[in-house]
Amino acid sequence: MLTTTSHSNRVQSAIFSLNYPEKSDKQICRKFSISPSDLEKSKVDLKNGKLLKKTKHWNSSWDEDDVIFHADDTYLLNDYQSGSPKVSTVLHGLFDPDYDAINGGYHYQWSEDDVKTLLLSLPYRVLEIMRDSKPGTPDYEEAVLFMDSSIFKAVCKHEGLDHEEILMQALLITKADF
Repeated sequence: MLTTTSHSNRVQSAIFSLNYPEKSDKQICRKFSISPSDLEKSKVDLKNGKLLKKTKHWNSSWDEDDVIFHADDTYLLNDYQSGSPKVSTVLHGLFDPDYDAINGGYHYQWSEDDVKTLLLSLPYRVLEIMRDSKPGTPDYEEAVLFMDSSIFKAVCKHEGLDHEEILMQALLITKADF
């Protein structure tokens, strides 16, 4: 049976703490079964670019400047370990040459077209989130905040879209109290 290594837990916990600053260190330590000192060391190592282990399984192409490490969500390994029917997603990843089992994630090479595609999909994605959630819920509120962010405004400006009109229409259509 595949198990999560303590190193993988260190990587996961450091990235989780970066992505969810509202979570306390105590909550993160409990979630990843690591000590507070390991969590702190992991966060410092991540900040200094020293967290990822380069073992004999390291692919030299992962050192390229345009390759970015993306940690797995912990639920993937948990699903595998519990025998969940969603295991096919996990098994597919384990045989992917860009999957790094030691560090628990993928190394993706991002091209300019990939970045452009991602950025141009943001207005559509944020509208989907608003459509699929109710006003006042955390997802909805986060989507509204994102629509007022500088990155959203820049993408809209680049594409000739009026970000204020998009926001107002989205609020009107979703019947938000504003």
